[in-house]
Amino acid sequence: MAHRESETLADYLAGIRHLAMETLGYSLADEEEQEAVTELFRVVAIYVNTHEPDTTRRAWFARTLLSVDVALEIENWVEENREQLLEARTGADFLPIVWPPFERYVEDKLLTTTLPRELFQDIASAWMAGHPYHTLFDLSTIFHLGTKPRGQSRIPVGDADILGFCEGTLGYDCPLVVAAVTQFLFADQGDEAAQPILLFHKSLKYGLPDPLSISCYEAGFADRVVAQNMCAAVRECGYTLPFLGPALSEHRDVIARILSGYPSYFESLLPPPEE
Repeated sequence: MAHRESETLADYLAGIRHLAMETLGYSLADEEEQEAVTELFRVVAIYVNTHEPDTTRRAWFARTLLSVDVALEIENWVEENREQLLEARTGADFLPIVWPPFERYVEDKLLTTTLPRELFQDIASAWMAGHPYHTLFDLSTIFHLGTKPRGQSRIPVGDADILGFCEGTLGYDCPLVVAAVTQFLFADQGDEAAQPILLFHKSLKYGLPDPLSISCYEAGFADRVVAQNMCAAVRECGYTLPFLGPALSEHRDVIARILSGYPSYFESLLPPPEE
């Protein structure tokens, strides 16, 4: 979707081998496999064109990083749920609305096969609230007694399952769906109107509860505990802005004290003190 521009399908297919030849897979393949790679590209190009022949919309869908059929379905889902999405203001508002698309489009069987069904939605809520991993583990082992299928039986959901879910599914896969929802919901509006869902997107991705802790994380202090402790420390000093920048100079000593309890890498991210 992203590569083809205004060419007709026939012209695009005529040059499809050149696109295939630019890939690592083609360069590593033998002659027979190279033909298979080229044919795969041809089939995919026809498939995409069949589902969305309009050049402009195809480029628009390419921005979602999702397949054309999923992008089309999410676009329709957004239209059906537009009013509810626009009324949402917090992560707690958005999460139950977008959970059904997560279950449908995210390739993580834990979302649909775990019992009780609400376990991983509760874990997602706790993750976005910034709770530590031991609290997330307790949700499964103490409060929900979560199980997943193995063969014909069921086994407990393990700590590794929850780690993978938070870091991978919530940290990458689900935000792709949210980004597509945001794109279709605010296609003709600026970022200001989209601020609530953009904050939800980052909270889901990083497992952090507020703009300042997210700003700490995005400034390079990319650890949930470190980011939240930095946020709490400068807030105690009366800092009220939702972004970290000014605090790095205004409260450098406080931040340095917090970071001294963590690996030296984090201290190395602090700018030099002002003279």
